[in-house]
Amino acid sequence: MKRLFSWLLACVMILSLLPAVSAAEGGEVTPTVEVGWHFCAALDENGTVWTWGENDSGQLGDGTTESRWYAAPVPDLTDVVRIFAGTRHMMALKADGTLWAWGENNMGELGLGYQSVGDSTSVPTPQKVILPEGEHGGVADVAIANQSTVLVMEDGTVWGWGLIPRRYENRNDGEEELYHVHELDGCGVVCAEGQAVNGNRFLFLAGSGTPEDPSRLYGWGTGTSPNWQLTDEKFDDRIPKEIVFPGSGYITDLETSDGSVFAIAGGQETGIYIWGSNDSGQAGTGESSTEPLSAPHKLAGYHTSPPVQVSSVQGSIVALHEDGTLWLWGQDDILMPGSSYGDAMAPARLPIDHIVAVANRGTSTIALRQDGVVYSRGKNNYGMLGRPEEYGEFSDREFDLTKPVLKEDGSPLSLFAPSGQGYYLIRQLDPAQGCIEGSPSGSYQAGETVTLIARPWEGYRFMGWEAEGIALPDPGASTISFTMPAGDVTVTARFEKELPGMAGGGPFLEGAGTADPSAVPISTVEQLAA
Repeated sequence: MKRLFSWLLACVMILSLLPAVSAAEGGEVTPTVEVGWHFCAALDENGTVWTWGENDSGQLGDGTTESRWYAAPVPDLTDVVRIFAGTRHMMALKADGTLWAWGENNMGELGLGYQSVGDSTSVPTPQKVILPEGEHGGVADVAIANQSTVLVMEDGTVWGWGLIPRRYENRNDGEEELYHVHELDGCGVVCAEGQAVNGNRFLFLAGSGTPEDPSRLYGWGTGTSPNWQLTDEKFDDRIPKEIVFPGSGYITDLETSDGSVFAIAGGQETGIYIWGSNDSGQAGTGESSTEPLSAPHKLAGYHTSPPVQVSSVQGSIVALHEDGTLWLWGQDDILMPGSSYGDAMAPARLPIDHIVAVANRGTSTIALRQDGVVYSRGKNNYGMLGRPEEYGEFSDREFDLTKPVLKEDGSPLSLFAPSGQGYYLIRQLDPAQGCIEGSPSGSYQAGETVTLIARPWEGYRFMGWEAEGIALPDPGASTISFTMPAGDVTVTARFEKELPGMAGGGPFLEGAGTADPSAVPISTVEQLAA
């Protein structure tokens, strides 16, 4: 889902690879992919939503409850600019500012003003959502949990309906109102955990993740264990709670899954902070434990390109990096051939590159490549692969992310048409030592000008560039420009410490899987100051 402005700055390298096409006068569409519980969705450059997989609650939006293996457009839904997938329901924001929803509605989570009861709780076709009255501007962001939905308006106010907002208002009378969550005004919805039966958890983020405007984190929802909230205190799950820890001010993006939290940090703290459940190796340390992580652990150093997106559910984590590579760890019942479950205790690279968007839900991974084609891996018992092979079979699965999702006529699902022959630029460095500004990693035409600027963090100095695929004119200069050749190029910035023995990495020690032993869980700003 689209994040806060600060998140957009961090992810501009990836989003720059995607065509931003005007769907209508009111907005632009960026092609992307989403995964729900046993179903998948994609948004193409024309504002058309494609769905495939399980359809028991009408989550495919085609007017039926029949599952299918092939991707097909949602009928009578046009000019969509963003999509959001929950457990068994979906939402789509159109260019005219209206929000549309379909799928399961047993708790009123679709925001239609009523709760579906009786023999069917399904709403199998898109319906217009009731938005807050008054001058709130348009919809800025949406997060969908299992039986709850929360949205942020452009004026910063936070609203919700379904199970959690109803508890927030201490209501249990069946009134499906749109509730205003005053405590969270000014935040942006970053993510929601809703793929588990008891999953109705939200994480919010405010601030830009810089020293001048540090980030602030908030958690809200049911089933939130003390480890999830980083506090030993008993709390009322109806009320949002701030989450504070050393380094939290640098967070630019968040993801949560089954009691684990994954927070992407930028700047000199570049890496992924992880806390909560580690029973399937979610921490990426090389081992699992029934004891959850009670303090944030920083995962870094396994790759030379910064992470820009984390997608996780059921203890399975996929990270998309700036250079277009995908890394997986944690529980993955499609990783190990011949095994029902296989856990990857440390990040392992998936065999595909040049990826610009990804969605992962444990049994399914969907990736959008720079050529516009959607690829899939995982189980196909409900048709999540988007291919006819093993459709309806529970035991067979596709291990490699190398085959495309298909439409009914057997052609690959393509979300945008690439403009000419593109060649890939990959930028590499140690994110703990510095950063690269200028032209982002991604696809370029031969003859385009590329400009790169190396900036060391405090305590480091720039040592020069190394390149594959091109001869750099002045590899010792911190700013370089060159013409993109007819071939892929990899450029690496080298840094070194200015002073011998200087420790880097901020509040956590450098290196993958090494947490600062002095770090303790802190739940309030007052405790942190003390």
